[in-house]
Amino acid sequence: MNSLKLSSCGRKDFISGEIINLMSVDIQRIIDFILLANYLWSTPFYILIASVLLWQQLGVATLAGLAFLVILLPFNACIGHKVKKYQTIQMRVKDHRIKVLNELLNGIKVLKLYAWEKAFKDQVCRARDQEVKALNTKAIYQSATIFMFYSAHFFIGLISFITFILISPNNNLDANKAKSHWILSYITNHGCNGIKVEINQLRKSKLEYLEMGVITTKYVFEIFEFTFAKSINLHLLLSLNRINKFINANEVKENTFFNNKHKTISISIINATFSWDKHIPPVLNNISMEVFEPKLVAVVGLVGAGKSSLLSALLGELEILEGSACVEGSVAYVPQEAWIQNKTLKENIVFTNELNDEYYERVLESCALVPDLAQLPDRDLTEIGEKGINLSGGQKQRVSMARAVYANRDIYLLDDPFSAVDTHVGKHLFEKTIGRNGLLKDKIRILVTNSVSILPNVDQIVVIKNGYVFESGTFENLISKNGYFSEFMTEYLSQQSDNELKYEDKKIVNKLRDRMKCLVKKVINQTNGGFNGSGDGNEWKNLIKQMLNNLREKRLKEENMIKNQLFVKTSGKLTEIESSETSCVGFKIYKKYITLIGLWFCAVIIGSSLASTMAQILSGLWLSEWSDDSLDSNHMNDTNVRYIRLGVYAGIGVFDTVFTFISQTFISFGCIGAAKHLHNIVLDRIIRAPISFYAFPDTTPIGRIQNRFSRDMDSVDYALIDSLRMTITIIMRAFVAIFLITFQTPLVLTAILPLFFLYIRTSRQLKRIESTTRSPIYSHFSETVSGYTSIRAYGVSHQFIQESNRRVDENHMCYYPSFTASQWLAIRLELLGHCIVFLTAIFIVYYRFKLSPGIAGLAISYSLDITRCLTNLVHYTSNLETNIISVERCLEYTETPIEAEWYNEVTKPLPDWPEKGEIKFSEYSTRYREGLDLVLKTITLEVKPKEKVGIVGRTGAGKSSLTLALFRLIEPVNGSIRIDSVDIKQLGLYDLRSRITIIPQDPALFTGTLRLNLDPFNRYSDTDIWRALESAHLKQFVDTLKKGLSHEISEGGENLSVGQKQLICLARALLRKTKILVLDEATAAVDMETDDLIQQTIRKEFCLSTIVTIAHRLNTIIDYDKVLVMDKGMVAEFDSPHHLLQNTNSIFYSMAKEANFI
Repeated sequence: MNSLKLSSCGRKDFISGEIINLMSVDIQRIIDFILLANYLWSTPFYILIASVLLWQQLGVATLAGLAFLVILLPFNACIGHKVKKYQTIQMRVKDHRIKVLNELLNGIKVLKLYAWEKAFKDQVCRARDQEVKALNTKAIYQSATIFMFYSAHFFIGLISFITFILISPNNNLDANKAKSHWILSYITNHGCNGIKVEINQLRKSKLEYLEMGVITTKYVFEIFEFTFAKSINLHLLLSLNRINKFINANEVKENTFFNNKHKTISISIINATFSWDKHIPPVLNNISMEVFEPKLVAVVGLVGAGKSSLLSALLGELEILEGSACVEGSVAYVPQEAWIQNKTLKENIVFTNELNDEYYERVLESCALVPDLAQLPDRDLTEIGEKGINLSGGQKQRVSMARAVYANRDIYLLDDPFSAVDTHVGKHLFEKTIGRNGLLKDKIRILVTNSVSILPNVDQIVVIKNGYVFESGTFENLISKNGYFSEFMTEYLSQQSDNELKYEDKKIVNKLRDRMKCLVKKVINQTNGGFNGSGDGNEWKNLIKQMLNNLREKRLKEENMIKNQLFVKTSGKLTEIESSETSCVGFKIYKKYITLIGLWFCAVIIGSSLASTMAQILSGLWLSEWSDDSLDSNHMNDTNVRYIRLGVYAGIGVFDTVFTFISQTFISFGCIGAAKHLHNIVLDRIIRAPISFYAFPDTTPIGRIQNRFSRDMDSVDYALIDSLRMTITIIMRAFVAIFLITFQTPLVLTAILPLFFLYIRTSRQLKRIESTTRSPIYSHFSETVSGYTSIRAYGVSHQFIQESNRRVDENHMCYYPSFTASQWLAIRLELLGHCIVFLTAIFIVYYRFKLSPGIAGLAISYSLDITRCLTNLVHYTSNLETNIISVERCLEYTETPIEAEWYNEVTKPLPDWPEKGEIKFSEYSTRYREGLDLVLKTITLEVKPKEKVGIVGRTGAGKSSLTLALFRLIEPVNGSIRIDSVDIKQLGLYDLRSRITIIPQDPALFTGTLRLNLDPFNRYSDTDIWRALESAHLKQFVDTLKKGLSHEISEGGENLSVGQKQLICLARALLRKTKILVLDEATAAVDMETDDLIQQTIRKEFCLSTIVTIAHRLNTIIDYDKVLVMDKGMVAEFDSPHHLLQNTNSIFYSMAKEANFI
């Protein structure tokens, strides 16, 4: 719930990776602790009872043990403090690791295109190294705690015994009293719950000489277990602190100026100043805007002026510092970057509302989605992948628009909805949906737009500049003022032709043109061996500009078809259901894990554990021999023999505790090292996976991958280590106990083994199912966090919380049976244990004349311990197997296919390659993956050095595929691509992708400094970066930032406008300045003036480079040397635009004719 309430200020402190950690790891800490919470209140009562009884038996000798205990407690507290310190460090670094990983996964395509995977992989690995360093340091202190835990009852008892002897020569310590200490130390290891029962049982036996050892052991154990429990649950305290900090983070103040229940509908902002955080400068200053009736209000301005911030202010996302603001009525919001859920197209549109078929069909038609349904495998029932991966940018924007329209709200906040659609579709959306006769004509509509051609048809225009409302009024009034807006429109019209002015009032246009007589008409010429067509220059310009938006539509539709070709034709199901193994964990999983730990570590662990076990056996045998001394009166009264017996017993105990410490320490180090190697192996496979792994038929939801790196990796870091540690310890003890018991009563095995295997098999599968049902929780949570603005705007937070709760309930339906299964086992093993004790006692009585007292006592000792041995053996071995499933799930990704090698030393290109920028396709064919049709077929063409080539084509023609092939995001089936005569297939991927540059359609920014986002490898000087920023028209903006290049970019670049993010992508290209530049709709989201600046920069800075452009605005490629027309994956035409338009039989010409442009 709190993740949907965080304010912008609060969200800066809790990025999505950290929130996911809170939900997965920290919540699990609390769940684990609750299962053992009874120890905290029950332990003090047992300590009090044990203290009284101990004093009755040992008298003042008790004080010696207490003194040693008092000495231990400060050490334990100090160790606990250290554990907490390094736990805090580890969790902080873990949050950073998950954050970087999350951004890496979300931006993987851009990272591959830029060849930046290694830089971000190194970031994740560095964070993991720091995390492992903290884990290792913490492991040392935890091993010391475990050492004290296992040795305290022995040493305190030994000190008490020695003091008891030294106090008075009349105090005789016989073997029975010493043996009682040894026997009951095992009994108490299972916890406090059985203490009272065991004490009562011993008292009823009337063996008074045992009571002293019993109480000594119990007393020590109770105090030490209490302090030990505190130390091992320090991570719980950290988790509680982290969750408490998150719960108390800054939240959006509800009902600050929202009123959804008011009968009137209005927006009123009076002299208001807004900021993302009250501690930073405002982004909107002294804003005034009032809307009291249904109307269309357009908000215009340059990149970074504050247009989107105004909508955020209306949504309540910004803090109001001065003035007043009031929004009355329900709100629908269309963000500039569409938020799409991993659901069907229909579910994305209907959202949380009831289905109205008639209105739904009207919405589809008004949002121009009807033609798109025919291209989808299951029409509107087709599942849309995470983040809308199988839809084009325009389709995602229209789905987002349809969701808003279907919601039927009072107020609509629209953030540049035309940026990703072509003009023809934009005209349809405006006329049928937003405009004066559209479906929303009776609503208040606040429209942020860069499409100035629609401005004459809006009711009011608000012009924003540098965070201020510069001008406001109707189109005609603003033109008449000859102010900032008039200048803006004059500049715009100086670049436009009559055919583009389809919406303007001609009288108003004439007023403007009267003031534009001094402007020089732009004539489009193709220089350097290019296009010099005959006729009036404006005539050509008009023709080309009319074609512009039609080409853009074709481009967007083609993108959609390409992605749909990658569907597996099974009910439009895009996301696979996560598989869950049903068999036992194979030996190969254990083998791989042992290999990750290392054979040397395993040898030390096994050797030290065996040594500790042998010491325990020797201790038991020694006590048996000591017990037989009571049959010899000389030995019984001989003080020297008594001291020898006690000394040897003490030596064996020291030997046991030392090797216990060694085994525990090496288990921790070995398992932590294995976890580190496992993490890095999986990370490497994930990063090097082909793009189809993320975006196509078998796409893997990011939440599923996050589950591996958060919850599963946490199990490997913690739970698996504890399970392995306890399993080894219990196996050694259980081996001795079961061997001695079954040696006398072998039929006991017939009862033990069936229960053991039944529980293992059941608990294993329950754990698998529980882990599988956890992934949908993370996927939904990640999706919710990314769309929090839209969710809050629609006021549907409650529905998303309910859906999250439903998924959690499904997970608990598997978790609860897993827990109850362990309780089922505990009851049956307890009954079995009592039966074993009973049978052993009968056996000893029956053979009382053949067994020595020592052997009889030893058998009784192990039979008393067998219940806990069996319970712990089955419990910890099953825990080991259920936790090893996390290793199994992580290892699944090690089988993921990977791309070619990053480097190929054999065919490494020269440092200045490519020197010319020549591109040559020879009989090139490719497909996205095995089993799919070819998307490019026998492509043969040559792009000469320094040529500028635009790529166009019908839907599904193969334009995007050509770009992906150039970067080897898809590999060839036949043929080759050569750049400067070098076959790119022979190159390492890094050498290829780092030597060519792309400016993608969707700009991707990452958390970190501005410098990191421009140069993650730190290869360029500050001077180079500032020069690139200046050429990208960002220098003035960066100069205003306090930290300059060290300015922190928020997650996904949320503190920058889309236009600014696109300019940063341009600066990246300027830094690299390679001989080949690819443009993929690079100016779709910027205003006209910024678009013009970008085009000027590209023409100037890359005049010596080969440029390949997927065109959506013809003015960007009309002066190019060549136009490549793709059709059905083949080269249909490749010539100058002039010649193609002169040929009435060309596809290029027919595309223009179909759109009624000629």
